Amino acid sequence: MKRTLLALAACTMAACTLAACASAAPSMQAEPVDAAAIDTASVIERTERAFAADAGIRGWVASFKTYAADDAVVLWSGRPDNAQAAISSLPDSTIDTSLKWRPLWVGAARSGDFGFSTGPVFNGTSHSQYFSIWRKNADGAWRWIYDGGFSSDGPPPGAEDAPATHAPLAARGAGARAMEEVKAEEEKIANASVNDYRAALSGALAGDGRVLGAGPQPAPGEAARAAGLAARPAKVSLGTLGGAQSTAGDMVYTYGSTLWVEGGETVRRGHYVRVWRLDAPGWRIVADLFLPKREPSAG
Repeated sequence: MKRTLLALAACTMAACTLAACASAAPSMQAEPVDAAAIDTASVIERTERAFAADAGIRGWVASFKTYAADDAVVLWSGRPDNAQAAISSLPDSTIDTSLKWRPLWVGAARSGDFGFSTGPVFNGTSHSQYFSIWRKNADGAWRWIYDGGFSSDGPPPGAEDAPATHAPLAARGAGARAMEEVKAEEEKIANASVNDYRAALSGALAGDGRVLGAGPQPAPGEAARAAGLAARPAKVSLGTLGGAQSTAGDMVYTYGSTLWVEGGETVRRGHYVRVWRLDAPGWRIVADLFLPKREPSAG
């Protein structure tokens, strides 16, 4: 959750699969941006801050119940679970307002109905990072459809009230074909990753893409990407499990399984979460999150 620093009970599994997509020829020309998308990143940023403020008053359990979509997914137990079921299984008799967070980097879809947010999480004297995918409902309310966390090095940059950085919009949308197209890109990465995971991922990153999960976060730039990739395993088996897309088909999020060998003999497992954006050259990864499954403590 916001996130992984808290010990969570295993929850009822509700695995999600990639939605089937209707065929439609993708547009290769630049398309006009939906007027609602011009300020969507700011809306997501304000929603994230309101979410955090609400958790500081009512406690994070109650707040998470309110802001999670009915079909939201979490990986808290080491597997994909329905977020509402996972949250409902947690004790809420005590209001815990100790969890604090704020957005530092936000991205949004051209259609103004989809995006992501990430930033630091504070729980007492410790800190980590969160990553959330947001979707605008038919009634206009924003709800997260994925929420997870990861460890990071060093204190978060900027003042507590510093505005978040906003990622550029996509060049165009692919409509209903977006998920199908991204699924094909995911397959290419999976096939190449069994031999060279770092190179496969590097080749798919957007120019402003960020590799999350190692070092100070969320850090932009080539040096940060190189450091993030160097911290990943050399060879990884990947399997896509689910995801969702914007209405315009210009932004897609996916999540899946990871498996690799550590130290020559130890088999490790985990998950990945990605945000894809349809840039001028094609689909590119704007954010990639690597989530090793926590190993049980010895003794």
